[in-house]
Parts: sequence; C-alpha cells; structure tokens
Amino acid sequence: MAYDTYANIKTAVLEKIGISDDDVVTVVKQALNDVLEEICQAHNFSWLYGNSSFITVKPYETGTVSVTEGSATVTGSGTTFTSGMVGRKFYCGNATYEIATFVSTTSLTLTTVYAGDTGSGLTYKIYQDEYSLASDVEDILAMRQENNPQKIDKKGIEEMDLYYPQRTNFGYPSIYSIIGYDSTGYIKVALYPVPNQARNIYYRYKKRVTEMSADSSIPIVPLRYRWVLAKGALYIVAKHLEMGSAAQDFEREYRQGIAQIIAADKKI
Repeated sequence: MAYDTYANIKTAVLEKIGISDDDVVTVVKQALNDVLEEICQAHNFSWLYGNSSFITVKPYETGTVSVTEGSATVTGSGTTFTSGMVGRKFYCGNATYEIATFVSTTSLTLTTVYAGDTGSGLTYKIYQDEYSLASDVEDILAMRQENNPQKIDKKGIEEMDLYYPQRTNFGYPSIYSIIGYDSTGYIKVALYPVPNQARNIYYRYKKRVTEMSADSSIPIVPLRYRWVLAKGALYIVAKHLEMGSAAQDFEREYRQGIAQIIAADKKI
C-alpha cells in the first residue's frame, strides 16, 4: 500500500496490527503525529526548508484628496481607488492611517478619523509595508530583494518601533520584522524603508510541521521515507497493546529507519 496520505498510512498500520476498534484507531492517529514530530526534530533535514517570494506594491499617489478633521472619509480627485487598497496605509498631513473600506474610485474610509487639519487638493500616498508569507513558514532564514544584492536584515518589532516609529521613508527595504499573523494564520512581516516599487522579495525559510487530521493530509516527510512513520506508529500501538517482542521489533525498525533518513539526507 502506498503511504501517500494520512488515511493510507493509518490503514496500513491498522491492517498490520489486525485490530481496528475505536480505541486502537485513536492511538494510531495520535501515534502518527507524535512520530512525525519526532522524525522532524531528529535532524535538520533538507526537506524542512523552502524558498518562496512575494511582490511588493508600488505606492499609489495619483490625483489629490480632500479630508476633514474628525471624519474617516477620504475623497479623491483624479483618483482610481480600488478594493485592493483596503488594509493598506494612507499617508497624508504627516500622519499615517489604515484604510478600512473601499467606497468608490474616489472615496475611501479610514479605520480612524482624520486628526489633521481639514484640507483639499492635498498630496498623499497609499502604500503597503506589511506582507503575508507562505502558509507553511515556521521561521525566516534569509530575505533579499530583486535587483538589490544586499540581504534584508531581520529586526525585532520593538527595535523597529524604537528607531523607526513613523516609518514613512520610501526606497529599497533594508530591514524587516515579523509582526505576527494574518487572519488565516500566516506569518506577516513589515518592511522598511517602505517599498517604492513593485519588486520580488525572495526568502528562504524553515517549514512549519503541521499536525495531520484530515484523511487527505500529506505528511511533510518525503514519500520514499513515509514507511518510517508507519513503523513508528506500529511500535507505539504494539507497546500500547502490550505486544512484547513485536513492539521491540517495530521500535528497532523505526529507529533504523530514522537513521537511514538522516544518512540519506546528509549525502544531499
């Protein structure tokens, strides 16, 4: 049987044990996730690392705007606002706000009311300095920008806030901070200086090891090594069922399997 999905590995383990009551099924499910975590912590495997990128957004500053002190409404003249601007920053009057809603190509609403003086025909910038990373990012190892060979340095958000509290300079980003997670649970980073062009930002990262729950879940362990997951689960289940020598045999095969994976990865 192919060990391609969580469901198929569970089935293979249960068939080998020969018992499929609810208690054993529960033990197998937990055992597979425990074994997955143990394998991933056994070595810095090459398949635990990935590369990805995102594209920065060029600031928008076409036309002019009118704002009113105490109002969250921004009215544009000669503008083409879009719904994609929701969540981006609005800079005007030496202050920065966040865009809450898109009303029309000439109207936006801010998350807070405008605190500056009422005015019309004002210059402004709508920009994006925060970006979500790939869904499986656990930690960032390196980041760089296209057409700029220098590495983008990582800074803590506290340090960023201390030394660059306003963050309204635009140019090539030279630093980034992890600022938390977006609404879908993906890591978000803030770049500074604020990107002034649409450019690719490349990054190398360590992957997040996620618990398997759905039958269709795909273990992060490469397919050719997933038999080791089954051996580890067999060992845990056999021990749970007090199967004596069978549990010892499964444990030996499991430990040997981990050693094989590590040896193969070191060759890479």
